[in-house]
Amino acid sequence: MILKDMPPSDWPREKILSEGPGALSNTELIALLLGSGSRGESVLFLAQRILGLCPSGLRQLRRISSSELMSLPGIGPAKSAVILAAVEFARRLEREQVPRPEMIKSAQAVYTYLRPKIGHLSREVFVVLCLNTAGALIHEEIISMGTINQSIVHPREVFTSAVHHQAASIIVAHNHPSGTLEPSGDDLAVTRRISEVGELLGIPLLDHLIITDEQCLSFRDRGLL
Repeated sequence: MILKDMPPSDWPREKILSEGPGALSNTELIALLLGSGSRGESVLFLAQRILGLCPSGLRQLRRISSSELMSLPGIGPAKSAVILAAVEFARRLEREQVPRPEMIKSAQAVYTYLRPKIGHLSREVFVVLCLNTAGALIHEEIISMGTINQSIVHPREVFTSAVHHQAASIIVAHNHPSGTLEPSGDDLAVTRRISEVGELLGIPLLDHLIITDEQCLSFRDRGLL
């Protein structure tokens, strides 16, 4: 439908002001961000095209690229930039809404905390969480970026941070941009080496999590640690 064929009260801008943002459909929200259509095409059609890139739901927008957006007719650099900025703003807002946990009691607590930070990333990152004797998080640190393997993730880097911050125990985690939760051979080998060194140092590895934007795998719960 073209905006001029709709009653003004149903236009996205007027609707959000009179009824609130919850009254708008996904198409209307994106149309409001885009601001205008292209030559001979309604902004609502452009919004529907963008939603067509996300058949599994809006969360797929987290992984959308500027080139994918600009491959759509009517979407140029300016409109692409607005959509990417809105997605990043939502991501930052979500990250701020997840407080630093006072106590880490479960793999789910770790996942809830780390997913907004690393679940959406297109590169693998390896994170160490340092805990005190009560299980509270006292420090977190990304110690590597890139594909996880034994040469990149070395126990030396993991425990340098843990010793410096006087950790009583640690939890490590990394993301899988592919979305799969199955641990690789390197994932298993790295976990084994970190666990062995932790036992020697008296700073046990409590768990290793693989994190995606949708779910997580706990090595402890799976019986791999």
